[in-house]
Amino acid sequence: MPVKIIIPNENNVSAHSSRRAADRDAANCRLADEYDAAQARGEIAKHGEVGRGRVSKKETLASANDIGLAPKQILAARQVRDAESCHILSLHIRIYGA
Repeated sequence: MPVKIIIPNENNVSAHSSRRAADRDAANCRLADEYDAAQARGEIAKHGEVGRGRVSKKETLASANDIGLAPKQILAARQVRDAESCHILSLHIRIYGA
């Protein structure tokens, strides 16, 4: 069986990198959605609830840092989710399935 060798050129590298960017955007959208849903369920503290007396000592809610995320990561994920590209990406996934 012959081995197919793909030599990188502008076309397939561009398509591959845009696919990785789309996957990264989709992951950011999911992260932002899941984080916001966890906050709505009361599993993760909302902004300003940790360390300001809004959460009692008995009821300690996890913060972004407690689950291994920097607040900047959450902000960046929300910005990607709220951008137009996220809506276009979800439409693309529904139409083409990937």
